[in-house]
Amino acid sequence: MQQLSVESAGDAVSAELSRWVTDSATGLLTSGRLKYNVADDGDMLDDAQLLGRRIQDLLLAKRITGDPRFLDRAWQEVSQAVALANWNPDHFLDTAEMTAALAVALDWGYNEWTASQRSTMVKAIVEKGLQPVSYTHLRAHETKAN
Repeated sequence: MQQLSVESAGDAVSAELSRWVTDSATGLLTSGRLKYNVADDGDMLDDAQLLGRRIQDLLLAKRITGDPRFLDRAWQEVSQAVALANWNPDHFLDTAEMTAALAVALDWGYNEWTASQRSTMVKAIVEKGLQPVSYTHLRAHETKAN
């Protein structure tokens, strides 16, 4: 990823985008945690999409700058999402957005996460993202078949 720093230094557009992402991620270092809507109305979509943007900004800034604070904050975001009881499987898009956010976190930080962190993310993706949706999807097809 050193290539990102080198490329952005030699290109005005890349340098501006790098500054924008790094500034955004720097703001996240001191911002509050997400407040997930886990009420009965069951709408987590905005929160899930915001998580995805936060993860992308933080881990891209980590790759650009090498600053470990961005990785640490990304882990705080991941940990909070993993601690939720579920990712609202009644609304597939909510679950998909949460799953995608954690998949990006897992991929973009893979070599920097500990084995335990990677395992935690994989377990959450499977148990809160894939299994509930698969179960609901299969149940819906069984209902249609009968």
